[in-house]
Amino acid sequence: MNLPKSWCPQKKSFHGCRAVPSGRITQSLKNKRVLITAGPTREFLDSVRFFSNASSGKMALCLAESFKKLGAKGFVVCGPGVVPGAGTPHCRGTSASEMFREVKRRFPSVQVFVSAAAVCDYRPKVKALRKIPKSGSSLQVQLVRNPDILAEMSRIKKKQFCLGFALEDTRPLKNAFAKLRAKKCDLVVLNSPQAMESDLTQPPLIFPSGRSVKLGRIPKKTCADKISR
Repeated sequence: MNLPKSWCPQKKSFHGCRAVPSGRITQSLKNKRVLITAGPTREFLDSVRFFSNASSGKMALCLAESFKKLGAKGFVVCGPGVVPGAGTPHCRGTSASEMFREVKRRFPSVQVFVSAAAVCDYRPKVKALRKIPKSGSSLQVQLVRNPDILAEMSRIKKKQFCLGFALEDTRPLKNAFAKLRAKKCDLVVLNSPQAMESDLTQPPLIFPSGRSVKLGRIPKKTCADKISR
């Protein structure tokens, strides 16, 4: 993908990784450590019910395979229902808090962090130990904020390359760029709700320069290859 030099985002090296005009992570990725979050989280209301979303983790797993082919050492923190490929190092993070803990303890040793999981922004303030019985009245649930994994990793990063994902259906480009700036990402991939659970995606890449590049409607595997190479 050849683009004019004027489209080039701010180049910044991260242990041999950088954003280039096409928006890809380049230079040698051999033996570089890549940490990826994948899938949804579940925020339990009681012992049975939970808040979640329709993320499948497909894009994250495609990225893990692309990085592996380039010689990187990937590790995936998987949300519920995400099944990584055979031989892919991984662990589980069911809730946002669990995923946050798993990411934070591994983050200092990686060169690239890919925040692809659709982490629930809120969780019930109180989780019932047993199933809440149905009654004739309405149920009010107080929600509290979950830890923001990408924002925290970007805050504490040294030389890591941070790639974020944004799912937006209202003023998508404006909101995705605001997320990139607020969370100090080196690159943001913009998704729409239609990409969830699908094998296809149509994501613009958002750069710190304010530019965006459309990749068209393509398979997630192709998108992963374009981003990583």
